[in-house]
Amino acid sequence: MGRVGAPWGVKGWVKLVSYTDPPENLFSYRHFVLTGARGAETKGTIEIEVDSGHPQGQTLVGHIKGCDEREQCGLYTGGELWVAKSALPPLEEGYYWHQLEQLTVQTLSGEVLGKVQHVMGTGANDVLVVRDEKGAERLLPYVPQVVLHVDLERGMIEVDWQLDWD
Repeated sequence: MGRVGAPWGVKGWVKLVSYTDPPENLFSYRHFVLTGARGAETKGTIEIEVDSGHPQGQTLVGHIKGCDEREQCGLYTGGELWVAKSALPPLEEGYYWHQLEQLTVQTLSGEVLGKVQHVMGTGANDVLVVRDEKGAERLLPYVPQVVLHVDLERGMIEVDWQLDWD
């Protein structure tokens, strides 16, 4: 969902980097699992609550419950913010990126290109990172001209692509 940035102010607030669209949607969630933070190295993952937050200029800032001093905030810096999949609201259309991971990608002629490893945003459009059984990766733009059909039940994505295209 996002990442904890540098401490902000002296009362235990931190900058937040949101991966949501729009960025303020990060504040729709309060309870997070934090991974990879400086202070969480020996603990693995920790659960935190962002009990307050708001936009501040071009960035977002939030307060982590129980963290009331600037020095404490540094322990959370760099941590990735995760929420349970069950906490995500249902989408009216489209798919969450995690729903596309590990789906088999096949061409119109039925040739299998591989499985979706992950999806990345490029600004212009999202891109499927597809890995075949030999480990080779190819990047497919997630646009209507290429991705023709997604079938979550069958675990398949049908694309207008050729096996010999990189």
